[in-house]
Amino acid sequence: MVKKPSVDLRKSISEQKPQEKPIVDLQKKLSVSNKPDSIHKASIEILEESKELKKTQSKVVERDLVRYNSQYPVIKYDYQDYSESKHHINLIIVGHVDSGKSTLTGHLLYLLKQLDDKTMHKNEKESSQSGKASFKYAWALDETKEERDRGITIDIAYKTIRTRSKLVTILDAPGHRDFIPNMINGASQADAAILVIDTIINAFEAGFERGGQTREHAYLIKALGVNQVIIALNKLDVVGWDVERYSALKEVLKDYLMGLGFEDQNLFFVPISAFLGINIMDSKHGVKELDWYKGPCLVDIIDKLAIPQRDINKPMRMGITNCYQSNAGKLKGLCVSGKLEGGVLLVKQKYVILPRGYPCTIKG
Repeated sequence: MVKKPSVDLRKSISEQKPQEKPIVDLQKKLSVSNKPDSIHKASIEILEESKELKKTQSKVVERDLVRYNSQYPVIKYDYQDYSESKHHINLIIVGHVDSGKSTLTGHLLYLLKQLDDKTMHKNEKESSQSGKASFKYAWALDETKEERDRGITIDIAYKTIRTRSKLVTILDAPGHRDFIPNMINGASQADAAILVIDTIINAFEAGFERGGQTREHAYLIKALGVNQVIIALNKLDVVGWDVERYSALKEVLKDYLMGLGFEDQNLFFVPISAFLGINIMDSKHGVKELDWYKGPCLVDIIDKLAIPQRDINKPMRMGITNCYQSNAGKLKGLCVSGKLEGGVLLVKQKYVILPRGYPCTIKG
């Protein structure tokens, strides 16, 4: 066998030449010559470069300070007519399950001619055939098969009505505790609320005292910025329009709501019958047992609600609260919903969804 020559690793490593490092510009200028004149010139050039660098840095800082300390620009939108926005309000209907929220909303739509007779007759016929004749008004909002089979509202239903002085977008919220996230989604978009109370004996106590949703809904709407509340004491016809029952519940609810932070002048109490339509549209109801009530009807109270200030001249900002797939005509595709905090939304206008920067177009 041929022996391979042994290599001395220490010697080979020591024989390797170290890599030469590039000379910095400063070292070049200072090592050009040992004469004092050349060193002086090099130092002057370095000082001049540092001064120019400081000037450019100060300019950048001053420009940023001016930009961020300036007032927010006022944007004037080129729109045709937004006079309706001055009288528009978002009104959410909340309360314990089976308190009559959907029935109240459906009957209100029918009385204000927002629900045609053909649809009303169809809902009445189908509800009676399924053994749920009392749901004929509620089915104007509960349109899905699951909601009609279970007899409860599952998701937020949006409807629009016109009163004497307002354009009102009604949001019918679910009352079941399993669908609290959907209720929160609607309450985050609301300007005011109607808290529907079931005045039947033991029904109010179940929704208020025994862990029901009356307390939780009242707390949530206050936490989400709703300050005006109409308390509709429903099904008072079942207890014979008892004024003592009305006064007792009014006192309990008023104390609780004011304890949450609501002001007395922003609380409005009204006795109603959602199924019979009494004291909803007209205060001249013709019910002798209700002669003790001298206040306005439900629609008149809605007309008195204060309109929140709209910052339409500020940049468009909308917090997205829900994202869903739609197959309804022009709105086919991925849709989002939320509360408009500033600016306006224009059809066919392009916007950006942050933080990813996705472009989107308003279709309707």
